[in-house]
Amino acid sequence: MGTVYRNISLFKEQGIVKYVATVDGEERIDGRTDPHAHFVCNRCGRIYDVEDNEPTAAETALIGDGFNVESKSVTYYGVCDKCK
Repeated sequence: MGTVYRNISLFKEQGIVKYVATVDGEERIDGRTDPHAHFVCNRCGRIYDVEDNEPTAAETALIGDGFNVESKSVTYYGVCDKCK
């Protein structure tokens, strides 16, 4: 298992995978590294990809104030449609 965790750590450093969330004490990672948000179900722990490519009001304000937003991480938490 040590080799697995070392490889995952290396993959994160190289940008091959990204951290998503910790669910039930376990770190969840995603091999999809393009910009998108996630939804984590608080009941079953499943993680869903969410298309979220439009800039938020906060991003627009930051850019307007001269900031350069290089990345963002958005994770929604709630109950999925299968657990309702």
